[in-house]
Amino acid sequence: MLQNSDDVDRVEMLAAELYELLTDPTEKADLSDRLRIAMGVVPINGSLKQPEHYLNAAAYAATVARTKAKSMHWLAEPNEVADSHLKLAKRFEHLKGAIERDELVLFAQEIRALSGNDQRSAFEILLRMRDNDGSILTPAEFMPAAEAFGLMPVLDRWVIRNTMKFLSRDPAIEKRVSKCSINLSGASLSDPELANFIATQLEEFNIPAEIMTFEVTETEAIRSPAEALQFIHNIHNYGCSVSLDDFGTGLASFDYLRQYPFDEVKIDGVFIRELTRNAIDKSIVSAICQVASAMKLRTVAEFVEDDAMSETLAGLGVDFAQGYGIGKPKPLCELLDDDDKRRSNIDHGARSGNNL
Repeated sequence: MLQNSDDVDRVEMLAAELYELLTDPTEKADLSDRLRIAMGVVPINGSLKQPEHYLNAAAYAATVARTKAKSMHWLAEPNEVADSHLKLAKRFEHLKGAIERDELVLFAQEIRALSGNDQRSAFEILLRMRDNDGSILTPAEFMPAAEAFGLMPVLDRWVIRNTMKFLSRDPAIEKRVSKCSINLSGASLSDPELANFIATQLEEFNIPAEIMTFEVTETEAIRSPAEALQFIHNIHNYGCSVSLDDFGTGLASFDYLRQYPFDEVKIDGVFIRELTRNAIDKSIVSAICQVASAMKLRTVAEFVEDDAMSETLAGLGVDFAQGYGIGKPKPLCELLDDDDKRRSNIDHGARSGNNL
């Protein structure tokens, strides 16, 4: 809405009054029906050239307002964010079109067991987007737009569906893949229909549930603890696993292991990068492994950069490793093809050795 006034204080007061009117709990007896809004307010002061720039600035202010206890944000200088938000809006439109046309690209990064002889592929799904010029954009270049405009649940569902659709091309997928891990956003964890959607995709594409793992982060679980717990129970009922990502950086990390029935913890890279040179990091990782072992949880170390780090992690009791020292992200089809070649070479070498 537009409000004519040259008095900034007057506009702020009117905005506050409108916010209170729209969110007044006394207007409805049932608080569950209470209207929830996020209000962004910007002055039309001539600092921007086009009307759409003011709309973009107001949308940005409303996005900021969602993070505040009182969901209203006054943006005194709209020119400071108008350009960046306009770029974000354009990226959002591009992303929305890419989802509708199935033009996103599934990448994957290998997750390698540090012990045992299971030769099947294990990997985490990573998302990329093709730009207008054909170049590949990283998540950092389009995820902020998805988060700002509430597109993360749609994006998560696209990844889930298209990953299972790709895997279904191989009727013997259970013999080739031991684990396919997919990240979920906090917004998706609050979606009560997500677990049913996953179940539907498993059935439609005939994917063995035991190879699917869904990753959630500590911070996202904190936002909606009841929904996260229900999601985990539902996913377990379908036969899938749930992993706690970025473990160790939150204030209540170990307490979460007591509250939620996770199957796996992914140790945050902050404890891994200096592992071979830092005794404190070794002690922390060792402690995580001891707790995980007692609770029968698998452990995965992220940001593993070389063989020395892998050996140290194996000695500390970590089950799996992931990072550039294990394998760089690549298109999902390439990763599976490369794994097939690796297994073929191993089998050939074993047969050759037996013939000698």
